[in-house]
Amino acid sequence: MDFTRGPDRIDLDVRWRSGTSGRRRTGEPPIQIHAVDPHTFILRQSKTVSFEAPFMYLLFGNDRALLLDTGATTDPARFPLRDTVDRIVDDWLHAHPRSAYELVVAHSHAHRDHVAGDPQFGGRADTTLVATDLHAVSSFFRFPSWPDAPTTFDLG
Repeated sequence: MDFTRGPDRIDLDVRWRSGTSGRRRTGEPPIQIHAVDPHTFILRQSKTVSFEAPFMYLLFGNDRALLLDTGATTDPARFPLRDTVDRIVDDWLHAHPRSAYELVVAHSHAHRDHVAGDPQFGGRADTTLVATDLHAVSSFFRFPSWPDAPTTFDLG
């Protein structure tokens, strides 16, 4: 795929759910998914699972996908992030077959509401979970001189 042109069309017209009352908590899914384009997904944790309702971003490239943040809840029964991400990745790979494909899980920052779901990705095949400490992030993303110089991360 040629990603150099950018997307043909993006969809940012989404109404994020604001939670439901205590009696109707089962009516709202734990994760809301919005496809911005065929290769960019925004996920939001439901306020019925965590009052912080953090956003997560799943970006696809030719060689790998990048998941930024893992939400505020560890328990996959309450917050099935890995299952949700696996389903999106499987659907994407069905439409764009690859013999090998990596998932990189990284973070915008290390607050608990952005890293709690990390354990769900432990042991997942073809997955790199980037630790949140400065050395791990700088090494993985190959920052030449943090914080003075930016870097790029090629998804292919």
